Amino acid sequence: MHKTKNDAFFSPKLVAAGQIKSNGVVHIFGYANQRRDRTRLDTVYLNATGPVTAIESLWVKLKTRTTLLLTPPEGTGMSLCHLRHGGLDRDKESSPFLRYQRRLPGLEWDNLILLDKRFSMEQENTSETSFLLNTPNAHLKLHERIHEIVDIALPLDWAARLAQLGYQKQLVKQLEGVGQKVLEVNLSKHRWERLVSAALREGLLTLNGSSHTGSEAKRTRQGRKTVGSPLRLEPPAVPSEDNILILPLVEKNEMNRVTFDLSHEGKWTWVSFSEKPSTMHRIALNQMGFCWSKKRKQWYATSTINRSEFEKILNSNTERKSDHG
Repeated sequence: MHKTKNDAFFSPKLVAAGQIKSNGVVHIFGYANQRRDRTRLDTVYLNATGPVTAIESLWVKLKTRTTLLLTPPEGTGMSLCHLRHGGLDRDKESSPFLRYQRRLPGLEWDNLILLDKRFSMEQENTSETSFLLNTPNAHLKLHERIHEIVDIALPLDWAARLAQLGYQKQLVKQLEGVGQKVLEVNLSKHRWERLVSAALREGLLTLNGSSHTGSEAKRTRQGRKTVGSPLRLEPPAVPSEDNILILPLVEKNEMNRVTFDLSHEGKWTWVSFSEKPSTMHRIALNQMGFCWSKKRKQWYATSTINRSEFEKILNSNTERKSDHG
């Protein structure tokens, strides 16, 4: 099993995007594609969960540039593949991805997250493209990357405004995909230096480290004409119940609702069920941070989760699927 250097594992936003058949069924809970031209896409982010053998098969196919067919809950299927554009190592034995994989407690299933190597500043990148997960600190990560390539001092206070200006000038774009939103960043030194210089002249950025909105900059320049207010980045995802796993279609013999008892011991939450939860409910439990205790025959989480919140998250999505037949 592959882990990060510090065994850390992040939790991106999850949405049921469909299934891929690869030596078994793999459930896809998010992906992002970089469009190369009208017909070619590179899959730069993928979040998959499924049986161990199916996950390993999926990994081998993507590593060797095999095109996979994603079947969404509704609509037509689409292809996922990484053709190794953008200066990545074209050696067939290497992988274009950073691989994060873990076993889901209590299940013989793995959760696999693949990120294009250009997500990491530690990887060699000969292209002018990088990627970021659009999380609440994305503007800080963007600032760090731009600071590395330009010969202009960039105060940290400029981070949020710099992201907005970059989005306006299409140096920062949001990729096509489902689930966790991904940003594509153009690393052109010349274009970023030109953007910062223009923003300083227009008063959108100031040398004391603060920044102004379009209207504030206009007043500062005493009526000089502006080119218009910069576009805003879509607000980044914030921790909420929407970030919890949205369950895929359930089998006909699986209950939409489950009966459970929930209790708290200190900061720990314990849950027991009247009958064994379905596979999809067990996946939801794992994604919410619950583990199975063989000794107590209960599920537990090392955080406090109230009953109404737990029930809403566990049952709402299967009910939604049931309403649609």
